[in-house]
Amino acid sequence: MDEHRSISGYYRYKSVLNDIISHEQYIELREYALQKGISLSDFKEFTGDIRDIKEIIDKIEIVSQDFPRIVDKRHHVILGLHYEDSEEFAGTESNKITLNGIFYNDTVITAAYEEKMSQGYFVYGTSWKDIIYHELGHVVSNIYRVNSLEIAMNLMHTKLRAEVAEYVAQNVSLYAARNYESILSGRMEFDGSEIIAECFCAYYGGTENIFAESFVKECMKFCKEVES
Repeated sequence: MDEHRSISGYYRYKSVLNDIISHEQYIELREYALQKGISLSDFKEFTGDIRDIKEIIDKIEIVSQDFPRIVDKRHHVILGLHYEDSEEFAGTESNKITLNGIFYNDTVITAAYEEKMSQGYFVYGTSWKDIIYHELGHVVSNIYRVNSLEIAMNLMHTKLRAEVAEYVAQNVSLYAARNYESILSGRMEFDGSEIIAECFCAYYGGTENIFAESFVKECMKFCKEVES
């Protein structure tokens, strides 16, 4: 599904990026993804190490063992690429995960991710290579229609959104309670949409976070019921 025209934004940032991968490397990467049920979009203009993308593809395969719809013919993950001058490492819409190529060289993304993790914004003990798990949480939520807030409330035995927001901010990450300060002040209502993403990051990233483990296992149970 990789487009033949340039829509990734690469040429806007060409002067500060490495050279794009060769055609042979692109074909190798595309075939590697297709073998695992994943489509690529706009990777002809990737400027990083294809081994990193292969590792991301392998991690998608790991999650697909628990949530098989993410690689079936109808819902399979599309892994995309663009170049954006923003602080976002990646984004997800429906079943498409788009990586921000500005970050995807090891030196830049490691420093940027670790700074935010040290501030509690991301799950402690994870690395930038676990970002894909965060995005896959969104994909699973979109495909299976998971209600993250409801699962969290049931685990915590509460109906108070603010209580859930405070708990996940302290026990998972600030990003799990995105816009936390606005929520506490009453300027915004907590929808819990980032809980599943950060719990996936924590669980599949191997952090042994107790809440994340319980949350992901509840997701597995719910999604198996959807499958049956």
